Amino acid sequence: MNIIQKWATKAFALTNNPVFTKILMMNGGIQKHTEVNYNNMCKEGYQNFVVYACLDKIVKAATAINWEVAAYSKDGALKKIPNHPMKMLIENPNPMQGQSKFLERAIKFFFIGGETFIHKIDIGKTTRELYCYRPDRCVPEYGHDIDQPIKSFIYKAGAEIRIDPENILHWKSFNPMDEYDGLGRGLSLLAPAARVIDQNNAIKQWNYSLMKNGAKKDGAFVIKEMLSDDAYDRAKEALKADYNGDNPGGYMLLEGGADFRDFGNNPKDTDWLEGSKQTIVEICASLGVDPILIGFNEFSSYNNKSEAKKSLYTETVIPLLRELADELGQFLGLADSEFFYFDLSDIAEMQENIKEKFDMVSGVTFMTENDKREYVGLDAKDGLNVYRIPMSYVDIPEGQPIQPPQPTGNDGSTDANFKALSGGGEHKSVKQTKALQIFNTAIEGGIKKQQPIIGKYFIDQAKRIKKGFKSADPIEIKADDNGDPEHLTEDQLNAMVEKLLEWNVEDELLASTIVQLYLESMGAGYSIADDIFALNLEETGIEAIMNEDLLKWARESAAQQVTYVNQTTKDQIKRIISDGIGKGLSNAEIAQNIFDQSEINSINRARLIADTEVHNSIIKGNHQAMVDAGVKKKKWVTARDEAVRPWHSNMNGEIRKIDERFSNGLMHPGDPDGSAREICRCRCILSPADFE
Repeated sequence: MNIIQKWATKAFALTNNPVFTKILMMNGGIQKHTEVNYNNMCKEGYQNFVVYACLDKIVKAATAINWEVAAYSKDGALKKIPNHPMKMLIENPNPMQGQSKFLERAIKFFFIGGETFIHKIDIGKTTRELYCYRPDRCVPEYGHDIDQPIKSFIYKAGAEIRIDPENILHWKSFNPMDEYDGLGRGLSLLAPAARVIDQNNAIKQWNYSLMKNGAKKDGAFVIKEMLSDDAYDRAKEALKADYNGDNPGGYMLLEGGADFRDFGNNPKDTDWLEGSKQTIVEICASLGVDPILIGFNEFSSYNNKSEAKKSLYTETVIPLLRELADELGQFLGLADSEFFYFDLSDIAEMQENIKEKFDMVSGVTFMTENDKREYVGLDAKDGLNVYRIPMSYVDIPEGQPIQPPQPTGNDGSTDANFKALSGGGEHKSVKQTKALQIFNTAIEGGIKKQQPIIGKYFIDQAKRIKKGFKSADPIEIKADDNGDPEHLTEDQLNAMVEKLLEWNVEDELLASTIVQLYLESMGAGYSIADDIFALNLEETGIEAIMNEDLLKWARESAAQQVTYVNQTTKDQIKRIISDGIGKGLSNAEIAQNIFDQSEINSINRARLIADTEVHNSIIKGNHQAMVDAGVKKKKWVTARDEAVRPWHSNMNGEIRKIDERFSNGLMHPGDPDGSAREICRCRCILSPADFE
């Protein structure tokens, strides 16, 4: 018996030794760890169940995320660029692989080898294909040019292929031992866990061998006296032939005074189970995957899989993909303002985050709806660059009382209550001037809110028109049927204008804005009428007017208004195009003239629409409240100043039945059925006939 064997025999008799020590002793007493290189990490690392399961979870989570190309506009809004060539390339990188398989190769190579090589194939100036190569088959060839230290990349797959460095993306992890200081090879992400992986593999092998032998107790016979060489060799051969190798834990019978020492199945000696658990936790921690996601629930740091999956995305997958996206963005030549963007709205585990964020900003009035969507990670949508503020909010100058002016009683006191001043009440001292004041305050507040919303639509539309016109073919648009570039027929102008924009989409965008204006304003008028005229309605505000008839009216009226507005825009565009071509202006100059035209892009145009539509819909809500309250007769009330139309001044105090039209043919001030002469910038209101 040699010295090492004697030492091992003595050590095996110590029943408080951990199983790792015993495993190592059975292997010869020398601890050997797997050398970190690509081949070993594939065999000992990737083929380890825990490592494989973790990488599989990372890849599946990564491939579930949608890639987009986006840019920020001048006003800071995030805009996705649909059908961008680089988005299409990521979705279909090459004829043999789709996006999922391509990303799987890139991510797994990155973890196993610490690097991956992505080769782009250009046709002309456009990248058409992407391939991901095994890291052990790619070798950087270094040159002596300080401006281009890597001369080429050599790809060895049967034959050697030299690839120019500008056509290879060498995505690699940080390697503190890189002899080329950032230009060399990456460090395998399995390297920090290599020893733990070795331990886990050794534990699994030991357990397998033990189970293969029927889970018999392991032990050793300690011989108190020295054997002869022949006896020792015979005993050793018997042990080797029948009980060692793949069969640990068996029994052997030796002649003489051999004494059996059991060290196999007491609690201390079965601590390989605890050791196995510890290695699983450590491997998962090194790869950023919670153990619950690969089936080890008892080791989890989270209460459920949903929380663990959310952590996988936020702490592992998204940072990893952002790193790859940053590298790919530069490699593929995205414009300076463009970048790869991840749409997380389809990821179920991220919806809770989105909901929590949305709850934080849903009631905020200083952010547009698109600002809120961007904050929670959703895409911006056309028509939502608007501020949603309750119409009951009214601007009140600093230092002024917050409550609206209260009516005075007959004795001059200010303790009268609106609700107590109905037509049949004891007090009839509320003046029509107070009603006008409150209505006009609400109308002005509504105008201040709606004017920038409508104005932004016109500005954005003008930008779209300008972009569409600049991209039009200058030859096609400058020649009529006779080849005369200075005169275009009406049909040609109409055809050009129709091609500039998707006008049906423009109609929908503006209509949705106008419908929202109508609903909010009618709701405000409904509430004000209830307060001022003490109508005692059960429900007020926008909810009270959300019935089919009023919704139908809002949609039909908005459609009519939009048709008129956009037809005016088209007429102005045709005039500017015709004038510009006659003057020999370029496409860009004509496009700028369109953008600058006040009839198309003007805050005054937005103000005129807001003035008219806010007033008209507030008074419609006023009228609807009186109808719902059962008011029998109504009265036309003017502002009684020099700005009032003369024929409206003559109508002041005119009384009609609630369902009867006034002398000018309108059901109420601002009736949309009236002509522009009657309703544009009208400030008249409606009151019950007995309201003094």
